[in-house]
Parts: sequence; C-alpha cells; structure tokens
Amino acid sequence: MRAGSRTVARVLTLVAGTVAVLTLTSTAAEAHAVLEATNPQAGTEIEQLPAQITLSFGEDVTINDRSLQVVSPDGSRVDARSVHHPAGIGSQVAVAIPATLPQGSYTVVWRVVSADSHPVAGTFTFGYGVPAGESVPAPHGSRAVGLLDGTARFLGYLGIVLVTGALGFVALVWPGAWQRRRVRVQALAGLGTLSVSSVALLLLSGPYDAGVAAGRVFDGRLLSATLDTKFGRLVALRAAIALAGLVLLATSRGVRSSRLRPDLVTITLVALLTFSLSEHAGTGRQAPLAAAADTIHLASVGLWVGGLVTVLLLLTRPDIHLLPDILGRWSNLALGAVVLIVVTGAYASWRELGTFPAFPDTPYGRLLLAKIGLLALLVTLGAFGRRRIRRPSPDSSSARTLRRSVGAEVALSVGVLAVAAVLVDVQPGRDTYDPAHTVNVTASGTGSEQLRTRIHVDTTRPGPTDYTIELRTHDGRSQPFQEINGLLTEPAKGLGPVRFSVPASSSGIASAERVIIPTSGHWQLELQIRTDATTGFVASTTYAVR
Repeated sequence: MRAGSRTVARVLTLVAGTVAVLTLTSTAAEAHAVLEATNPQAGTEIEQLPAQITLSFGEDVTINDRSLQVVSPDGSRVDARSVHHPAGIGSQVAVAIPATLPQGSYTVVWRVVSADSHPVAGTFTFGYGVPAGESVPAPHGSRAVGLLDGTARFLGYLGIVLVTGALGFVALVWPGAWQRRRVRVQALAGLGTLSVSSVALLLLSGPYDAGVAAGRVFDGRLLSATLDTKFGRLVALRAAIALAGLVLLATSRGVRSSRLRPDLVTITLVALLTFSLSEHAGTGRQAPLAAAADTIHLASVGLWVGGLVTVLLLLTRPDIHLLPDILGRWSNLALGAVVLIVVTGAYASWRELGTFPAFPDTPYGRLLLAKIGLLALLVTLGAFGRRRIRRPSPDSSSARTLRRSVGAEVALSVGVLAVAAVLVDVQPGRDTYDPAHTVNVTASGTGSEQLRTRIHVDTTRPGPTDYTIELRTHDGRSQPFQEINGLLTEPAKGLGPVRFSVPASSSGIASAERVIIPTSGHWQLELQIRTDATTGFVASTTYAVR
C-alpha cells in the first residue's frame, strides 16, 4: 500500500477512535425526551401569572424559536418569543409572558428535539382566573418533510448495507471478487447512496425538527442549528467520509486493482459507527454497550444482506468450478452474521421495550415484530439456499435456481431495511408503553367495618388520568356512596397534593375524569369514602407512573 493510502487509513482510524471515545463516554440521556413537569401545572387554574412558562424534561433537549409558544383564547401567540434554557439548564425550556395578560384559558404548544435527534411535541392548557380549557392535539410537522426524512434514512441503510456487503465478501469470502467489475460497482453504488442520503438528512433535519415546510431545506439558520447537535455532526462526518470513499474508489487505481483498499474498509467502519451513535443506541441506558451492539448488528446485516447482493451479482455470470468453495464460505459467513443479528437484536429489543407486553401494545413493538417476522422468513429462505450450496457438482441449471432463490432473499431484505428505517424514527416502546393499572384494596372504617375497593387507573403515564372506583361490601354486594375524595402525593419528589372528587353513585361505581398527574414517580393515592352522613372509610395504594 502506498504511503498516501497508509496515511489516509491512519487518519480515518484516528477519527473513528476519537468519535467513539468522545461520544460513548458522554453523559447518557433517555432515548426520547419525556416531559416531566410544567409551570404552571398542566390543566390547573392559577390566580397569579408566572414571569415565564417553564417545561422540564427527563434529558437535555434542543430548541429553536418555535419550541415553546403560548396561545391566547383567540388563537394569537402572546409569549415574548424568547425561547431559552433557563440558567443554562439543557433539560428545561422557558419563554417569558407579559404580566398584563387578561384572564382566560391559555394553550402551551411545545416541540423540542430529543438527544437521539427526533422531535417530540405536545400541548397543555392552564387557566388564569378561570378553569383550564380542553387541551388540543399537538401540531404535526410537514408530512412532505417527514416522508423525505424517512426516505433519506432508508437510503442511508441501503447504502451502508451495499458497501459493507461488497467489502465484507471480498475481505472474508473471496478476495478475487474485487476483480469483478460488478462487485466494485456495488461498493461504488453503496458509497454514492450513503453520500446522497447523508447530505439529504443534513438539509432535512432542520425543517423536520422545527416542524416547518420543505421549502426551508436550504435555510442556513436551520442547517447551522443542525450542525450544532450531536446528530448533525455525526451525519456530517458520515457524509464527508462517504464522499471521500466515493472519490477514492471512482478515481484511484483501486477501481482496476485486484486488491481491496484498506482505507475503504476503514471508511465503512467509521460510517457504521455514526449510525449507532446518532440514533436510539447512542443515547439512554447503557449507551456505550448499546452503541457497540448496534454497530455489530448493522455490520452483520450488511455482511448478510449486502453479501446476498454480491452473491446475486456473481451468479449472473458464475464461474461454475468456483461455486462450491466460494458459496460454502459465504454460507458460513452468513450463518455467523445471523447469529450476531439475533443476539444483538434481542439485547436491543429488551433495551427499547423492557417488557414482552410492549410488543403488541406499542407502535415500536409492532414494527419490531414485523422486522422479526421478515428476518425469520429470510432465515428460512437462506436455509433452503444453504442446502443448494452444499450440493456437489453444480451446473448452469442449479446456478439459475440458486440465483432465483437469492433474488427472492434480496427483495425481502429491502422490506427489512424499510422497517428498520421507520423504527429509528419511532419512540421506543419503553417510553410509550402505557398499561392501565387495576388494584383491589380494603377500605377501613370505624371499628371492624371494611369495604372491598377496586381502583382502575386508565393510564400510567403523566398527564390527564381517569380513575374508576368500585365499592363492594365484604359479601360482594354493591355499596352505594355519597362522596369520594381522592388525594395524590409523590413524597420522594415532594409533589402534591393533587385532589379530585368522585360523584355520588347508587350503583357503587363512578369515575373521576382527567385528573392531571404532572410527572412520573411512585404516587400514593388515598381515598376518603363517605357512604352516608355518618359513615366513612379510608383506602390507600401506591402505583408507578412511568
């Protein structure tokens, strides 16, 4: 290898190591930002206006001038438009409001960007001198921008898989494949696709995060804001090294050489790392381990799926006498890649979902099930192909049959990559799994009197919550009641009390709707029950709000 090539390889290796050390040793953050508290408290009536509206999240978030807006009852924006992190605290977002606002119900609209590069949005209301009005759905960003962003992410996966598959096949299966023009073209196409997708992501991230139209993709301020984030810097690095690899491969002697350039392998390894560090795996629990596992996962997918493309290209003009040895080695490599995909995928599923019921009950879990199903079908097709590979003395007819089988696997692999591209843009199930909570407790009265109390909580996430209370006597008969007053506190965080009342019921069952739970924690619920003018009971329980 020439001195210049050795220098490039060393520089790229140093860059990869620097990115790994700086990013993996940084403070871990949650996978998606979760709103933990607001001031004023969501859904409450206040008698005095604060100097500013403040939102607190579970991790640092990125903001812009549209990240926090206060809207009056007539639909006009009334805040000072000076969105900022108060006291430089990255997990808090605030905007000042005038002290002269008239009484009314105000809507707070927010949209921030999580540490994993994805925007999170929501709304809530508070009443100044009047009860808070109904909350409205959070505004959606441009659908066109969202579609383009998803397409760019898909193309990024396609590009890295193509180049990883081609280079991996040459390095680990058959070095002579690099002499085949179609294999070099696959690597060229992979690097080109990776370059285009990375540049597109850089341009689209600003409008996507701000929720504005596609016409602002070339807005310099938005691009500058993107480059100020970890995601933007990693994607910019990916674009730079992919373009460098594209130029090296397209213009150097390596296009006609029978030897694989080591600097192309280094470029691919760095690019793989940027994917893992800029998405779900690069933030949250066990971030260093998760990023390493995700890099291995993506590299294994590239070796398997991208290698299938290489095999298909070689089978278009097969060297019959070489097939048994080459495809036998490829089959062993593919089997090893599948094992790594299963192991690292299982870890990622546990990390992003946390519990088996989250598979069917969250969008992330359902998409992951679809991906697992497609991968299982791919493994099944691959098993049939493995049997054909092991047959002795292949001929042109068996090569055609194998080509059709591999072609089907490649087509199915596109679906796997599409699901993977959607997954990185969906909030992990661990953050969205929202099971109801039902508990049976005993309400104690004076003396030995007791009531069987069933408490159903419709959501275990912060925000509006419905409580349904059912009372029964010790022998199972419905117990009518005149009044139930609820009291919620979170002692560890010093929050509460949040009070609510349940209307009287002759059937022994009634509900309190839209009780606002401001944040996650272990909330203690106490019920003060009055069945008649002189008889009272008390029931209590604690449940977790995620």
